[in-house]
Amino acid sequence: MSNTAISDPRVKTDHCPGCGAKFQTRDHLKPGFLVVPKLEKKREITKPGELSVDDVQTIIKSMPDDILKQLYPMGVVPELKPSDKDNDGESKESMDNTCGEKADGITEEGERIFCQRCYNLLYHNKVVTEEWQESLSFDRSFLSFLNKKKDAIVVTVVDIFDFPGTLLEDLDDLIGVKNPTILVANKMDLLPRDVSETRIKNWLKEKSEKLGFRNIHEIFLISAKKNWRVRELAQTISAIRSGFDDVYLIGCANVGKSELVNSFLRSTVVGGWKHEVTSSPIPGTTVGMLGLPLTIFGTTFGHNPRGFHFPQKSRYLYDTPGVVNGKQLIHLLTEEELKMVIPQKRIKPLTYNIFPGKSVFFGGLGRIDYVEGDKPVRMTIFSRLKSHITSTQRADEICQSMAVGDKTFLEPPIFSIKRASPFPPMIKGKKGYVMKGIPGTMSSKDVVFSGIGWASFGGTFDRASIDVWSPHGVGIYIREKSLLPFEFKGMFEKLP
Repeated sequence: MSNTAISDPRVKTDHCPGCGAKFQTRDHLKPGFLVVPKLEKKREITKPGELSVDDVQTIIKSMPDDILKQLYPMGVVPELKPSDKDNDGESKESMDNTCGEKADGITEEGERIFCQRCYNLLYHNKVVTEEWQESLSFDRSFLSFLNKKKDAIVVTVVDIFDFPGTLLEDLDDLIGVKNPTILVANKMDLLPRDVSETRIKNWLKEKSEKLGFRNIHEIFLISAKKNWRVRELAQTISAIRSGFDDVYLIGCANVGKSELVNSFLRSTVVGGWKHEVTSSPIPGTTVGMLGLPLTIFGTTFGHNPRGFHFPQKSRYLYDTPGVVNGKQLIHLLTEEELKMVIPQKRIKPLTYNIFPGKSVFFGGLGRIDYVEGDKPVRMTIFSRLKSHITSTQRADEICQSMAVGDKTFLEPPIFSIKRASPFPPMIKGKKGYVMKGIPGTMSSKDVVFSGIGWASFGGTFDRASIDVWSPHGVGIYIREKSLLPFEFKGMFEKLP
């Protein structure tokens, strides 16, 4: 860990330092909303709903004493500095016409002001409303600026528990191949302890290349939450980075990019918590492109070139907004349902012997029917959700009840008035998929429900035909090679 003390970087206060959203007062349901107490005098704002630095300062000074004591327990109310703006109101240091915000948001006294959404996520671990999905972006085209960007290191983050659902397909075409790209598989702490990292790296490389991502400089298996292998990742970035390179973290929503930024700060910088960005299990936490000066990290990411003075010409570590893959199932869920689905600790695999005519539910979000076969199949399930095994006839009845909005014992979904629109019915996304078993205890195929979990299949059967269901029939992947083929330890769970 670096022993260099952190010097407060240039103040940037018109954007939330937690999520990168521009402060606004128009809509409390939108990111960037800043609670405005009643002012004695109403000021005219040039752009309605948008706050300048002076506006924010006025709001702070007009807050009641009890609120100020909560925000600034040390009793020091910060004096904010205006950011360097040109005539159009955009930062003069915008990065090659992209929307990046170098938004550390730290005042000289060390205080930071967060939008209402970030405040609730940071201190109460909840979103303000159930409409968190509105902040999600399905458009990945904003990353295309990296195709023309020079002097960049790109770190592509995926969720190992949701692969290939969290890999941006045809990434080489989207961002180009001239900048070094590191593939980082996060959330390794969710997998069993004795997995082979070498085999997983080879597996990831093979799968990524088939999906259009070949420009891989190196592959890292990490846990940002646990700080596993994060310092080694920083050392690799430092080794390949010139002093002129910015570092960009890109990837799908909820893969842990913001948590990786915070892990870099925790692992390599004394007092790094002062600069942490908002990170939560809620997808879409980062709304705008958020940049931290690399000077904050000392020499973690390499030495600065001689003859250049920082922070005036500083390079940045950018946390980019997560892109939602339209096939991911998590964007269909409410905040309460997300907490039921997203694993927070190591998953324990459960293995069952499944006979033809039986169906297996993953909560109410996935279903596998064993339609036809000559022998039972061995199914090992990796999911936080409780699995339920029943006859296929009974499974049809349950799905019919769910389709008309009736509550069932399978959760999620939770049918409540909080849901903005009816939950989509489960339909067949894969019909009549045929596979063949292999001798021994090894699994040969995976059926994946994106973001929910997966089932590995093995056994000595010659032929097994399955149907796979999900909401709208989306988020289903067949992996022709199992991610974890050796997790069956010879023990079967009892069937209900």
